[in-house]
Amino acid sequence: MNSPSCSWAKDFSDGLAKNTSLTTLNLALNSPTSCSWVKDFSDGLAKNRSLTTLNLTLNSPTSCSWAKDFSDGLAKNTSLTTLNLTLNSPTSCSWAKDFSDGLAKNTSLTTLNLTLNSPTSCSWAKDFSDGLAKNRSLTTLNLTLNSPTSCSWAKDFSD
Repeated sequence: MNSPSCSWAKDFSDGLAKNTSLTTLNLALNSPTSCSWVKDFSDGLAKNRSLTTLNLTLNSPTSCSWAKDFSDGLAKNTSLTTLNLTLNSPTSCSWAKDFSDGLAKNTSLTTLNLTLNSPTSCSWAKDFSDGLAKNRSLTTLNLTLNSPTSCSWAKDFSD
């Protein structure tokens, strides 16, 4: 979906919340705007009880609050077992800390596949690993880094 208007997400969220048969969702957004799409989507994700696999790709996310809003829905969802999250050129805002807060609270995820293409924030590994350490349901983590910055991400991740 290329730069959608903000109103689509509310309608989509309502449908996602009510759906009882959908088990897999593939969603790719190119240059998502800073509007409330992710908050609306997160509300639907929190209420959905049938979705087990979410494949979410964000190309050049521009809003620093997207991860916080997504994290809220992730924390409340109890059916999702697999999350495939691809971030292309994530901004240097606090996405990793916000995302890891939801990850720490989620009790159903068993598999996380996280792909970061050109991560720009040197603190992402530390922030992400803090939430990962608190999660008690994950059994599989696949982490792919393409063009990581030269900062000490490996040390931060292991601390």
